Amino acid sequence: MRYQRSYLIFFQQPDWPITLLACAVCMMVPGFGWGVLLGYLFEVMEHLQRQPGDSFPAFDMQRLGVYLRRGLAAALLHGAVWLSVLMVFILVLGTSLAPGTPPRSPGIGAKLLATGLSLAVLVFVLLGSLLLLPATFYLGLKREGGLPDALRFAQEFVKLVRVELLLVQVFVLTTGLTLLSLGVMLCGFGAPPGLALMAFAQYHLLGQLYELYLQRGGAAIPLEAAEPAATSA
Repeated sequence: MRYQRSYLIFFQQPDWPITLLACAVCMMVPGFGWGVLLGYLFEVMEHLQRQPGDSFPAFDMQRLGVYLRRGLAAALLHGAVWLSVLMVFILVLGTSLAPGTPPRSPGIGAKLLATGLSLAVLVFVLLGSLLLLPATFYLGLKREGGLPDALRFAQEFVKLVRVELLLVQVFVLTTGLTLLSLGVMLCGFGAPPGLALMAFAQYHLLGQLYELYLQRGGAAIPLEAAEPAATSA
């Protein structure tokens, strides 16, 4: 696995400042922005599958509709999973830390519960993404594939590259939190670009894992005829 390359390759694109700005704006637009960003990342991943190398298409504002159509299914799947987790977290945390009647400070037990719950959510996100990410990768590359097919692919994917996939998630989570922290220190303005870079690295590493998955006997995702794309670097 080429971990550093998942970040460095982004800056080898001549138009990377504009692409990073566009991806950061996508991160700030609720719902549809994430779908557009995923659609662009899937286009990059498909380009690298068809033409292995260091070049990939720049973000093209004229293809927003194409990106959204391609990334919408994956974005909805992400939203359904993580919003459910967030709602349960808020509900349990809010109940445990409620002041009560008469109002009083949360006890040590409630604080320990909140800490343990936060760690449990972090572990769940790490483990849950082991299936979620390959499923969205399948939806993005196959385009017309359904959720049952995506889940079957994800199960086979995890079976063949589970150790490497877990290491990738630990790497992305660690570097992503570092970028997010640095972005927040810059008055918050660096957070969206940092998250966009994290997303790019995550799916680039998924592309590397997909190559490893194929080498270990996994079934290839059938690619459709390529749509007109932006000029590669």
